[in-house]
Amino acid sequence: MLTEKESQVLVEIDNRSYPSSISRNLNLTYTTTAIYIKKLVDYGLIEYKEKKKRVRHVVLTRHGQIVQEHLLLINHIILNHNKE
Repeated sequence: MLTEKESQVLVEIDNRSYPSSISRNLNLTYTTTAIYIKKLVDYGLIEYKEKKKRVRHVVLTRHGQIVQEHLLLINHIILNHNKE
């Protein structure tokens, strides 16, 4: 089961996300973000891609895309339910 923060990190990832930009957007420390990214890699939801100098970016796996889509759908349903 994903934690709330792991879910937030997963939703924040786009085509080529850098861990530093994810931490900035979620107001987390880089170390905390790296821990969540490691867990998501272990779950098979994201993977590291090419390394430029010392920086690697992360991308969603096929399973990660499915989970992200479902999380976004759940958020959409909850937000629209509160408007009714």
